Amino acid sequence: MALKFGLLWPFRNPEFSRQPWPAFYRAHLDLCVESEALGYDHIWLSEHHFVEDGYSPSVLPLAARTSRSRITHFCCVTPSAGMAVADIRAHMRLFAAQVMPRFVA
Repeated sequence: MALKFGLLWPFRNPEFSRQPWPAFYRAHLDLCVESEALGYDHIWLSEHHFVEDGYSPSVLPLAARTSRSRITHFCCVTPSAGMAVADIRAHMRLFAAQVMPRFVA
């Protein structure tokens, strides 16, 4: 069994360093592509909805721009049919890790 490495790309665009969204996404997608070129085996993404600083990347552009990396998408809801289509288009390289929200009283 070979040891594999990956990077987590949260795609957050916080207020203190806010960039225009098109430039922000382009730069982060470029970083993901570069991580594959550097030899990383996995690209990890996280997803949260209804937050001001982003945090919800789409896997479709990433799947189109990479060819080898396993793309794992943490999500707080059940993965959609869109993920299934993206997985087919990415030659079965996507993996959705469902995370159940934890509430503290």
